[in-house]
Amino acid sequence: MTKKYKTIGIICEFNPLHNGHKYIMDHARKALGADRIILVMSGDYVQRGEPAIVSKEARTRMALESGADAVFELPLLYCASSAEYFARGAISVFNALGCIDILLFASEEGSLELLSKAADILIDEPVKYREMLINAQSEGLSYAAARMKALAVYFDKKETNFLTLSNNILAIEYLRALRVTGSTIQPVTIKRLGASYNNTKIHRVNDSCSPKNTASITASATAIRRAIVNSYNAVSPASVAKALQNSPDNRQDSIHDLIRSSMPQFAYDILMSSPRVYPNNFSSLLKYKLTLERDKGFAQYLDIDDDLSNKIRAKLPLFTDTESFIQLLKSKDLAYTRISRALLHIVLNIRSDLAETARKEGYPVYLRLLGLRTASSDILRSVSDDAPIISRLSDADKMLSGTALSLLRQNITASDIYHQINGDAVSDYSRTLIRL
Repeated sequence: MTKKYKTIGIICEFNPLHNGHKYIMDHARKALGADRIILVMSGDYVQRGEPAIVSKEARTRMALESGADAVFELPLLYCASSAEYFARGAISVFNALGCIDILLFASEEGSLELLSKAADILIDEPVKYREMLINAQSEGLSYAAARMKALAVYFDKKETNFLTLSNNILAIEYLRALRVTGSTIQPVTIKRLGASYNNTKIHRVNDSCSPKNTASITASATAIRRAIVNSYNAVSPASVAKALQNSPDNRQDSIHDLIRSSMPQFAYDILMSSPRVYPNNFSSLLKYKLTLERDKGFAQYLDIDDDLSNKIRAKLPLFTDTESFIQLLKSKDLAYTRISRALLHIVLNIRSDLAETARKEGYPVYLRLLGLRTASSDILRSVSDDAPIISRLSDADKMLSGTALSLLRQNITASDIYHQINGDAVSDYSRTLIRL
């Protein structure tokens, strides 16, 4: 008789993997008793609409070293989209696998009560919510901001702050996706450890999963990336010191030591030995694509309407690099990440029609295995028979069809572009399964 494992799923980017991520993995093993941990991870691009700082291969190695048993790739369409698409795509991968018992995720809230209430309102859309949403949009707010304002009516003033926090927003979408798809996966959340998603400070915290309850340094992936850009690439070291304002007991540490201390040593070693990619590395490619298609506009791409298309065309003569161009386009109703995703969609040819087809078909996915712990190879036998696993891209055309195949081909092209930028220029077809 085949042993029944407790299998925990975690949705991640690991951009890069840091102490807070390792804490979640350890919590899955020690506190929840996971026999197996399966990850769905963004590939070479992340939800902020940026290239990942290192490739999916490097980050898969980080994941396996941190205790994951298997790592599956989240299709590009979902990993470079809004929280709703990101969550729905990732949950669709786990549902297709058919072997996940628990979905574990960190949130600023740390409890399911308020998060579940918000998710239910978004699904059921009561009349009061719909009226508030329409009114908020008529005031010129973006859809995301209007939705948050409409949701806030259902919560006490002291509770409404949780609606604006990044991990809480994703958590609500995870819960929403689980309910909408009728998933049997049980959600479990823990409070995010240390720094929040966009926090640029480094914190020293006690790790309750450690048998000695030892203090560790945590920083958000945002803080680590910013520090690496500024410190290791010799750009404005003074801004690093300001960005990474530390608690008094950390101020004698060097910036390099703080970065190293914010990550497990294996993750730091992989990060620093891998080619690193930043948004501005795509500046020439972006300007070329914008210039090439300026006359016909950009409204055919995902997340771009006529107004944003016209704004991009008008501001194009002022283009100097990707990040400063995003700042030029940003406004009250257009957040930085929304514009960043929109520009990435232009570069990678992610069109609205494919996204709409995917939505109508219930967010189809492919199951591309990026990495596997050799000792856990038997985990693949627990995957649903209806879910073919792609470990070699040369087999994909025989295993997939329709929208799922279109999504995979889109992903392959985008990864090849990423690797052209980072300098190794090896096709995605030539890459092999990462084993530990």
